[in-house]
Amino acid sequence: MEDHVAATYDYAVVTKAEAAGRKVLFVAVRGKDAAAPASEAAIRRALAQLGAVDRASIRYSACPSAASFAWNPRRSSSAELLRSVNGGLGGSGLTLVALKVIS
Repeated sequence: MEDHVAATYDYAVVTKAEAAGRKVLFVAVRGKDAAAPASEAAIRRALAQLGAVDRASIRYSACPSAASFAWNPRRSSSAELLRSVNGGLGGSGLTLVALKVIS
């Protein structure tokens, strides 16, 4: 788990999120082609469609396949976010799995 978190950890994102009362969610990306550039694009698109997610905070790593992003917990829980984003990934074969939340 630590390698997935370290791969997408960005001190500036965490600091800005904490100052704004937001949280940062670190996720593992599961799926056959999780490391492919098209997978990164699909994940960024799906996350950007969620109003609670700070689009500028999205970080992605192909190896290990992971992502992180800041979000407003007053608008959505982490579980609700993951349900929405995984639904938005639809037939891509990709799934995001929660690893850690920094608040």
